[in-house]
Amino acid sequence: MTTNPQRSAAFARFVGLELKGAITARAFTAKQVAVLMGRAEANFNRWLNGRVGIPLAVVCEACEVIGANPAVIVQNAYDRLLAEHGSPQPAHRGDAPVVDEEQNDAVDGLSVTDLPHAAKRGRRRVDDPPHAE
Repeated sequence: MTTNPQRSAAFARFVGLELKGAITARAFTAKQVAVLMGRAEANFNRWLNGRVGIPLAVVCEACEVIGANPAVIVQNAYDRLLAEHGSPQPAHRGDAPVVDEEQNDAVDGLSVTDLPHAAKRGRRRVDDPPHAE
């Protein structure tokens, strides 16, 4: 049985490989894409070859550079994960962390426009005065 950390690492590797294939299929090189993104070629190659997990921001940025749909890259990677590692084994209810319903309700009440401010400072409270930017 494949553990969740093994599945996660395999998925990250598959995302990098799918992106690498999309780059090649569109007649780009990894070096060209790295330069266009302003990223170090060595780091970009490590991500593409699955040596380290590729950040979603990098996937999105690279896809926009080459004209690919990041959702397709991720879905293809997940399809490969299912094909090679099977379906995930969900945790038993007793293994799951306790969910704070009040916290979930508070998050559900946020709009998209509320999120950038909270994300920027990571500690902003609703009653804090707005920060001049």
